[in-house]
Amino acid sequence: MILLVNGKSHDSGKPILPMSLLAVAATFDGDLPYKIMDANHLDQPIQSLADTIIETGARILAVTVMPGPQTASSFELTVELKKQFPDLIVVWGGYFPTMYPRAAMSCPAVDYAIKGYVNGDLGAFLASLLEGTPDLAYPGLVWRDDAGDLTQNRMSKLVDINSLPPFPYDAVDMEFYIRPTFLGSRTISHHISLGCPFKCGFCGVVSMVNGKTSAEVPSLGAEGVARLVEDHGANAIEFHDNNFFLGEKRTQEFCRQIEHHKIRWWAYGRADTLLKYSDETWQAMADSGLHMIYIGAESGSDATLQKMNKGGKQSVNGVLQLAETMRRFGIVPEFSFIIGNPPDPIEDMNSTLEFIRKIKQINPGCEIILYSFSPVPQEGEMLESAQEAGFVFPKELQEWSSEHWQRICQRRDGELPWITPDIRKKLRNFRLVVDSTFPTNTDGNLTALQRGILRTAGRWRFATHFYAAPYELRLLNKLIPYQRPETAGF
Repeated sequence: MILLVNGKSHDSGKPILPMSLLAVAATFDGDLPYKIMDANHLDQPIQSLADTIIETGARILAVTVMPGPQTASSFELTVELKKQFPDLIVVWGGYFPTMYPRAAMSCPAVDYAIKGYVNGDLGAFLASLLEGTPDLAYPGLVWRDDAGDLTQNRMSKLVDINSLPPFPYDAVDMEFYIRPTFLGSRTISHHISLGCPFKCGFCGVVSMVNGKTSAEVPSLGAEGVARLVEDHGANAIEFHDNNFFLGEKRTQEFCRQIEHHKIRWWAYGRADTLLKYSDETWQAMADSGLHMIYIGAESGSDATLQKMNKGGKQSVNGVLQLAETMRRFGIVPEFSFIIGNPPDPIEDMNSTLEFIRKIKQINPGCEIILYSFSPVPQEGEMLESAQEAGFVFPKELQEWSSEHWQRICQRRDGELPWITPDIRKKLRNFRLVVDSTFPTNTDGNLTALQRGILRTAGRWRFATHFYAAPYELRLLNKLIPYQRPETAGF
């Protein structure tokens, strides 16, 4: 028996379908007994996992791990279960061991780590562990020799997603993962592509795929949507693809094929890619129910975009054009920005905040997401500037699990050396003014009256550029609890 485990990733109560574990389980093809267990769905994860190990005789604990809170929870349950079951074989996979393999293996309780996406053959490797003859040549495997020295195998090429079997939804409690959102009363997560062709200097996806992509053909993507709608009653879908809109022809055809389902959906995209789309494609996307696109605008400075190695042809003017295009078609842009980028974080912040004002003037209905710059192990000017400011990645898994590093991994500052108290204060005040003046449409709990009160209170500050000491807005924020998409999702 193999336990496929999703560590606790948040406290928001927002259940996210563990698609990585479903993808792995789909490749077992009935040859290996397994059980998917999600710590976000368990009141006492460690006890529940221990009970299951005893009941099933499970011999492998395979854990998917993202940087941030999931690292901390996975570390805790791994160490505790290894104490209780010393012969349990622990395998870590996902973004964290891909980006920080040595840190993952710094914990003696982690026996193996796997970097990158698995290519449909993970079952064969896990079977070799069960047989007592580990396949130490497995692509992406990180392992210790008898002397304790680490070996990191070369990652495999990105799999053709069209060759993979469909998710075994019967392996999880689908009703737990279907939830009400602003998109619809029965919203579920999905994806129909892997990877991204760009190598942005702040993005962890680069470590996973190194600029490679693989996308389902429109008919296969549409079949996946049909399963969710017809078999599970979904009326809204969040597509968590790294870069959904990889090709205009493919996007348009996919939209045509799902239009009859009358769903509403959300996805990630790039400004420069979307700006190339024809009005015909935009109309097809709108007709298919596309309601919102999360777009990394990143900065109000073209020079900073270049330092970020944003790639493609993205520019600040292009983002402004896209804001207008999306307004015309009634699709909401959710623009994210990375604030306080070295080497001159104050100038970077000021230029970006002014840029956000321009966007709001063009498209008042757009959503604004603000993050602090947090480095990733991606060579380039961004990481070099951070290291020059004294930034150092932890070497031990225990430090990665600290509250301080959880905040950094979530881009919530965490007291980074380039985010000064003045930057932190101005950013907090600006966010409060913008959130009050333009209350998010993703918070279904806000009434029309509450939105009106917030707008009235924040509008004069936004109009006059006066962000200092917004005491009245802080009081309102307590009286009218406000959901920020970057911290609570939607």
